[in-house]
Amino acid sequence: MTIERTMTNKLHISPSRLWRLLIFALPLAACTSEVTDEAVQGGASPIAFRVPEVTKAVVTGFSDGDAFSVWGGYNGATSVFNNETVTYNGTAWTYTGGDRYWTFGNTYDFYAVYPTTVNAEVTTDGTITVSNFDCSKGVDLMTAEETDITYNTGDPTHAVSFTFRHELARVNVVVQVDPGVTVTDLSATLSGYDGSGTLTRKKDGTATWTETATATRSVDNINISGNTSQDLFGDLLLIPQSTNGITLALSMTRDNSPADYTARFDESLTQWSAGQPYRYVLHIQVDAITFSNFTADEWDKTPTGGDINIGGGTNQGN
Repeated sequence: MTIERTMTNKLHISPSRLWRLLIFALPLAACTSEVTDEAVQGGASPIAFRVPEVTKAVVTGFSDGDAFSVWGGYNGATSVFNNETVTYNGTAWTYTGGDRYWTFGNTYDFYAVYPTTVNAEVTTDGTITVSNFDCSKGVDLMTAEETDITYNTGDPTHAVSFTFRHELARVNVVVQVDPGVTVTDLSATLSGYDGSGTLTRKKDGTATWTETATATRSVDNINISGNTSQDLFGDLLLIPQSTNGITLALSMTRDNSPADYTARFDESLTQWSAGQPYRYVLHIQVDAITFSNFTADEWDKTPTGGDINIGGGTNQGN
């Protein structure tokens, strides 16, 4: 299994089903420590995490050194795991500081954030906060929780299970050129979108994003021959946001004639939502340029949809 940190190899999970279940557990031999008298007398076992053979967006698998962060404890505290890094060593998942043991009769809550590189914290009331998340890094932010776990004396204990959710939207902008058409020196600028923000997710499931900065993405000097297509920006993993004010401006030479074009994203959809993929296609024809919007309810499936003419009619290149 391998993890790709580039934006070209994305991990896939179904948002319509709240994501496939990811169960993280540590083999009992992964960490070693002195077993406390309380643990021995109570018959408790170490708190453990494992990973089944699954896929998730941006990550196609885990390789040596990859990790996620865990918070957790009992009776409203996060003192058992407090921003603990759980790391894959190629064969097993480990955490440092010695094994943590279940204690019977207490109610545990656990929270997880992927990846470990973000600025995250979890408070005792179960609020997950990811501060100043930067979308330009190309990472797929995900969160999960497993709460209200209680074991009584004699109950068998199990690994902690997390159902991860995507906190971002995935956006692609593709240029498709008709047969017989040649596009050279294409420059494109995506502007007006929220490029960073702070996530606050409550224990009751509500989540809000606070935008901290807008952003712009540009590409230049692209040549596309007829009957081919090209993804302009790759997979953009963006915070959920309104599409109002987001525009795509292009300048190109089409069959030796200059052409300029500007499209507004809110002509078709007014909102990019967490866990949803959005694929926009700029269709360059001999005598027209149209902007098509495609959506899908599965992160990893090919979207379907229809053409959308911007501005009430076919857009002509100048």
